[in-house]
Amino acid sequence: SLIWIGALLLGLTGASDFQHHGYEEMVRALFAVQSECSYITRIYSIGRSIEGRHLYVLEFSDHPGIHEA
Repeated sequence: SLIWIGALLLGLTGASDFQHHGYEEMVRALFAVQSECSYITRIYSIGRSIEGRHLYVLEFSDHPGIHEA
């Protein structure tokens, strides 16, 4: 469900347990969500940061990768 995905991405186990995640942790979380929900998600890079890191986008759609008006 969307709540589970949000909790996974934010690293929340409860409302007061928020913690900052580094780049590597966020990339792992994005790919974990994509792996669990591969039928409705797609990950792609929109470029690189000034540090050379990929700027990933996690797309949610009933037809991931297909542009729909």
